[in-house]
Amino acid sequence: MMASDDFGELRSLLQRSPSRVRFHDVLGLFDEFSQAQCEQRMLYALQQLERWPDAVRACPQERLEELENDKVVWTPLVRHLDYEHQYLNDRRFNKLLDNQHLRHITNLNLKASRFSWDNLLALAKRAPFDRLEGFAMRKSSSSGADKTAIEELFHSEMLAELRHLSFEGWSGIKPYVYTLTANAPFLGTLESLDLSGCKVSLKRFKELVSSTELKNLESFRMTYQNQNASMGRMRALAEATHLTSLRELDFADFEPGELVALSRAEHFGGLRSLRLALIDSLSAQDPDMDDDAIITFCQTSIIIQLESLALDMNLLESATLETLVRAPAMQSLRHLSIRSRAYTNWGLHRPDGPEYKGHLAALCASDLLSRLRSLHLHNLAMAPDELRSLVCSRHVASLEELSLGEHAFSEEHVAALLESAHLDKLHTLLITNVALSIEGFLELVSAENLTGLRELRLPRIRWKNHGDDQTIAQMIEANEMPGRTLFSPLRSGWSVLLQP
Repeated sequence: MMASDDFGELRSLLQRSPSRVRFHDVLGLFDEFSQAQCEQRMLYALQQLERWPDAVRACPQERLEELENDKVVWTPLVRHLDYEHQYLNDRRFNKLLDNQHLRHITNLNLKASRFSWDNLLALAKRAPFDRLEGFAMRKSSSSGADKTAIEELFHSEMLAELRHLSFEGWSGIKPYVYTLTANAPFLGTLESLDLSGCKVSLKRFKELVSSTELKNLESFRMTYQNQNASMGRMRALAEATHLTSLRELDFADFEPGELVALSRAEHFGGLRSLRLALIDSLSAQDPDMDDDAIITFCQTSIIIQLESLALDMNLLESATLETLVRAPAMQSLRHLSIRSRAYTNWGLHRPDGPEYKGHLAALCASDLLSRLRSLHLHNLAMAPDELRSLVCSRHVASLEELSLGEHAFSEEHVAALLESAHLDKLHTLLITNVALSIEGFLELVSAENLTGLRELRLPRIRWKNHGDDQTIAQMIEANEMPGRTLFSPLRSGWSVLLQP
């Protein structure tokens, strides 16, 4: 056994809990090794990484092109190629297909690349990957899908044992694509299916979910259809009695009656995570139908094992939320997200009427809050005194993550947070609308009652005083914030990592 310092560091990293950050640290060590050292340590690293999830073993975004051109020594360690935020042009795409050292890749995400159907056919015929477990892509052309390309792809050897499939934004594809999906050889091994943003007729949807080959499906997502999308899909899903393995469901655009049908589907009793968005009661001209459907839903047995619930962009009264948070069947719930909406005759407006003020009151008074580990509240116009009522409630003592959105977060909100004596376990705070000065920001990141806080996520813009954003950006880049702070940029703002 080698006893050098660099091997000791490698061994220490590989024996710790898996994460992408630690995996990237492992790759960094191989960058520093000599060729002989790489050869000596590669087998050991591969053996130790067998227990790490493939999704963690991702190539760093900034080094994807080096890997495509075969210019890194650690290629055999990588299992996941993620192009969700990086466009893959024709030149790079062909380099990827020509790299025969990528046979071991098991997860490929091409969501940022909208290449031609010819390229999709090339992927099916020339891809170097032996077996993909996960494949994700977006719509590849403004015209309908090429049947030959899709059929070749779905019947390719690399997808023969596919477990995770994601199509996004396929609003203009031909109906036969769903027929091909319903008859794909990999359907029997599929564990998760993501059709977010896809517009599909009820007939084709029924054809897809009625396939008994989907008996192993554990996760299904179909969010945000185009306008005028046909209803009835959730009812069809409720009638698919072979989907007994389903544990996660993320669904949008359905009528209240369909939710009632879902709540009676006893074969979904194993659900652990559920997100319901955009219940379409507007077409029925009866907003109360949202509330009736939710009340019926929270009194049924299929939610007994539910650990995560998200209600997004629905018309809910405070009394409905009160019924929900006090429902005996919610005993297992640990993660709750609420994003309300309100409508006038002219469209969407901020839900700051008196009927929304009771949302927080019902939650603060419930025992459910004491069991929650994460709470996301969006589109609720939360005044400082309401935030104070929430964070000063003894029930928040178990909260580890809190997300606040829509209402401008001001110095008064900071003061409310500082009054809480129950946020010791809070490690993540997300704020999507900031109206703070630098002084307010510094007060927040140095709060003595938030000793467990490790990450603070903030938007990049809309600071209270002109020039504050630039000043804070300079402090972040120079890492000159006082005390226990370290900063890194996000695509939509700042991630403030607070050190012990």
